[in-house]
Amino acid sequence: MGMKNNLKDITDFIKDIELKYNLFEHEIDGIYFWKILRFQVYTILTKKLGLYGDPHPSNNISNLKKIIEVTKKEIDIYKYNALRSKEKKGILVFQSPRKGNYNGKKTDIYTYFLRDAFNELDFYDYEFLEVGTNNKEYYDSNSTKIALNSLYKMKVSSFFVKIRFGEQDKQLIERIKREIYESFNLEIDILLMTKKNIHNFKQTYKYYCKLFDSWKPKKIILICSYGQEPLIAAAQDKEITVIELQHGIMTNYHLGYSFPVKKKIPYFPDKILIFGKYWKDSTAIPLKEKNINIMGYPYLSTQLDKLKDTKKSQKTIAFISQGTIAKELIHIAYEFARDNIDYKVKYKLHPSEYKLWREIYPELIQADGLENFTIIDNNKRNLYQILAESEFQVGVYSTAIYEGIVLNCKTVLINFSGIEEMEFLIEKGVVMLAKNVEELEDCIKNFKTISYSTSDFFADNVNRIEIITPLLN
Repeated sequence: MGMKNNLKDITDFIKDIELKYNLFEHEIDGIYFWKILRFQVYTILTKKLGLYGDPHPSNNISNLKKIIEVTKKEIDIYKYNALRSKEKKGILVFQSPRKGNYNGKKTDIYTYFLRDAFNELDFYDYEFLEVGTNNKEYYDSNSTKIALNSLYKMKVSSFFVKIRFGEQDKQLIERIKREIYESFNLEIDILLMTKKNIHNFKQTYKYYCKLFDSWKPKKIILICSYGQEPLIAAAQDKEITVIELQHGIMTNYHLGYSFPVKKKIPYFPDKILIFGKYWKDSTAIPLKEKNINIMGYPYLSTQLDKLKDTKKSQKTIAFISQGTIAKELIHIAYEFARDNIDYKVKYKLHPSEYKLWREIYPELIQADGLENFTIIDNNKRNLYQILAESEFQVGVYSTAIYEGIVLNCKTVLINFSGIEEMEFLIEKGVVMLAKNVEELEDCIKNFKTISYSTSDFFADNVNRIEIITPLLN
């Protein structure tokens, strides 16, 4: 069998073995193991095959610093833990760990509008919870509770919790391992991954069962369901409705949302509120039509209103970075800026790259020496402000590309790994495509695309109160 080496090959392979072995129906020690492994297997394959870099780069720190960081997190988890509260609320909102700026305050840009809507409806039977420990300033100032299990308890319990594997379980895992090797010539220890993931699932599941027994919610709202399977399982086992708010792109290549058959998937939300019609049409979301509702993107709508009078700066290009493809994109940006001094290039780093770019991207340091090259490595200037002022945007795949199109950026995509996610935009002629700096120059200087109704991406004029009201019952 020929080796597979692109994103489509990987997603097709995963969906094929899911059907071949009925992976979503197989339980190991009472847990639907494949749902909690699926996205990790995909990520490992893309990295080992050299298709993607690390989506959230990190530097190498000493063991002592790691211990100090974990200890600080453990203290916060204990101090602010939601289990210490005696409150009871009908709706729990699990916020995104990533925070943005809204009206001068650090805010979860995906959920803030819910608070406004609840208050407008005179509904106060809710609580916002954190699922991360990276925003101490935020939860200090907002008295926000953290809904996370003790890291030390998780570690200690790993020595005592035994996972029960039947003979059929071991045979299935061996078949998956063999399929991966035959298709990609890669050895992946699926058995070890399964053990670790089931252990973490069990411990985290117990924590959320206790949380829900204490708070007694009828519904929970969360951001990013993949990776939150124990939370979802605990809620659904307690007959609590799980609702997800869209936070990024959804396509048939995104294995957080796309499945080989449109039937019930374990540990998947009961409802999803999406940005616009496009995402429902382009992704095989395993929910009935009535459970996929269009909400729009309130934060983007607010920003568009603020920026409606912003004028474009001609010959200004915003490059949109992502950890997965950053090194390749930096090379293109640097060469373009060096060879086209009449253009101003702004390289917008992803927030996860802000602190470390000088250590991990040497070519970006080189580019920083060019007079027409600016690196944006902080949130002092809003991404939307940057896009609103830029004539062009260049990237590969991300939600920001769609946002830039809404902000009337002439868009050129670079043909790197992940470009499959954007095939609709390419096929419809909404963007131009380049595979190297020479083609990028040609696209920029001879830009030509067709117009497209961006309200399909991010619905406008949505009556959010009308959508949210049924959630309160």
